Amino acid sequence: MQHLHHHRLRRPGIFQHAGARGDRLDGGLRRIVKLDICSGIDAWTHTDSECADVKYLRLARYVLLACCLAGCAQKKLLVTAPIDALYTYASSTPTKTLFVFLPGIADQPETFAEEGFIKALRERNLNVDTVAVRAHFGYYREHQIVERLHQDVIAPARKQGYQNIWLVGISLGGWGSVLYANQHSDDIRGMVLLAPFLAEKKVFDEVQAAGGLDAWRPATLHPQDDQRLGLAWLRDYKPEESPVKVYLGYGASDRFAYPLSLMGKRLPAQRVKVLPGGHDWPTWRRLWQDFLTNHVESLR
Repeated sequence: MQHLHHHRLRRPGIFQHAGARGDRLDGGLRRIVKLDICSGIDAWTHTDSECADVKYLRLARYVLLACCLAGCAQKKLLVTAPIDALYTYASSTPTKTLFVFLPGIADQPETFAEEGFIKALRERNLNVDTVAVRAHFGYYREHQIVERLHQDVIAPARKQGYQNIWLVGISLGGWGSVLYANQHSDDIRGMVLLAPFLAEKKVFDEVQAAGGLDAWRPATLHPQDDQRLGLAWLRDYKPEESPVKVYLGYGASDRFAYPLSLMGKRLPAQRVKVLPGGHDWPTWRRLWQDFLTNHVESLR
């Protein structure tokens, strides 16, 4: 593996890193972000027998549990510029299509390869390059995720000649994908959202009190109010008019299944897939295989 500067994308080789952890952000000062387990973000759960009774878990607890499982509960999350990324190439010749993988909160860029996402592309002989971004929670906490994706990954890719750029976001990464589309929808061809986190409970309560997303019109939207900004983009998204294709997949027992079902109603039925399973990689692997099997023409 080789460390490269973020805009020098060399094609030979299978895996290449881009982004240096030692680079500086904000006038030469590295931003160090501690994981705040009291952030007050709510998660959603429901069971098949309690579809009308949506229970709430604290996302902060989920964050802590996920990081404990990943062995990072005591580590600081470094927000660096450029953001670190792992590239793979389909061949030594240029291609027009790039998948940008955004991981969940407890995952690393390498996880997509470990879980067979890249292998599934190669098995289908798809001429698609990939980049998995080290987009951890700190970038979201510091409202840096969109800027770093744009400046360090997607804008350089467009300059290099990629014409069809897809965001593939899992859980937290799904939220990041929506945030990116809110600001730079012209940059991307589509999004594959697997069990994306969308917003905390109090925000959905606000939406429901207004009579649903179509009627929801918050008085003001702060530039850093990422949850409401993301929902506002989904509210205004019109599948039949937008050049950005959105595919949604999640497990029927996923902790976010209830809000995701509301999102799914706004998309064409053929772009929504619900499979048995929860908020886990076995379910996401099957959803990824399903997407590649049934929507391969969208990638051409």
